[in-house]
Amino acid sequence: MFRKDMTSLFRTALALSLIASAFAADAPLRAGILPFDVVSATDAAGRSLAKLVRVEMIKSHKLAPELLTPPSGASSPLPPAQAASLGAQSNVDIVLVGIVVDASVSQSSKGLSTSVFGTGVSGRVNRSTATVSLHMDLVSPSAGAVVDSFDVEGKGSETGVGTDMATSLGAFDVGDGSWMKTPMGKALQEAARAVTDEVVKRSGKFRAPTE
Repeated sequence: MFRKDMTSLFRTALALSLIASAFAADAPLRAGILPFDVVSATDAAGRSLAKLVRVEMIKSHKLAPELLTPPSGASSPLPPAQAASLGAQSNVDIVLVGIVVDASVSQSSKGLSTSVFGTGVSGRVNRSTATVSLHMDLVSPSAGAVVDSFDVEGKGSETGVGTDMATSLGAFDVGDGSWMKTPMGKALQEAARAVTDEVVKRSGKFRAPTE
């Protein structure tokens, strides 16, 4: 009777362990996001870009993102050892250290001439195209070093008549709907989605081992 009870308890414990492991395997990757290094803009822009990436990661339903705050006075980008230490303190699986390589807007213009009810009408058609290029280092808290890197790009454009729609990467708020519809806003959102996709592709090898 005793052996039968012990066997039953062992099977129950094994089943619970397998269930726990399955849940752990399906759990979203915990990704810590540091403010981006934005040489040509303010620190606020770097923090806002990190927030934008977090929003896209949440929307993916495959990652559990968390914004990380660098130590006071720390330089940007944060060195791998410091990023790893911060990630370990925050209990994340991977830390994203991002650099804005390029954030620029180009503009082209051409004349427009037509006739409305016999009256000549002329003007300019302006097209603004924004390009954002990001370099991402993925730092492992357990390894204490950069374990993977990738580059992404986002583009956004808009066309209008007789208006100047060039927008640079300055201070912006993720909740500012009008700004996010500008060429630069669109480019940033596309780049943030690309970062999310690349991290999801790599998520399997970054999970902390289950006990």
